[in-house]
Amino acid sequence: MTTDKRNITALVKPILNKHGIDNLTVEIDLISAFHRYVTERKAGRDITKVRLDILKDMEIGAARSDVRAAMEAKIKKELGIDAGTTPHLWETVMDFLIKAEIRGEHLSTFANACKADPFNMPKTHQIAQKPSLIQSMWPAVFKGDTQLAQPDKDGGFR
Repeated sequence: MTTDKRNITALVKPILNKHGIDNLTVEIDLISAFHRYVTERKAGRDITKVRLDILKDMEIGAARSDVRAAMEAKIKKELGIDAGTTPHLWETVMDFLIKAEIRGEHLSTFANACKADPFNMPKTHQIAQKPSLIQSMWPAVFKGDTQLAQPDKDGGFR
């Protein structure tokens, strides 16, 4: 353990104890963030970029809210649904969509598949009522688990 890390630990632990916070995860996050900040500041990196990188890596703060706000805007644009009206329903779906975007699977592709196949894919009002439909139907679009509806010879659909 470096001297900086030891000193940061000696500062953080008593402060957490003073406020009755006995949470090892919080303690580790704080000490790691402070240590990284001090180390990178000594290395000459821009302080603002260091702070934003730390928040981004921990998926908190302004960096996290910017990503979530961008995803909310995509949901509104592609599906016509305001995810901000029922955030408790959209929490896990937003996390899923953000990770999917990183993998290269885009919401616009999913929205187009929903429009192209109204018989097997959920409609926007159904998604608005139950956002988890996105997660359950996602493999049908990106992994090819199901086939889109095809017209039968007699004019019906399978």
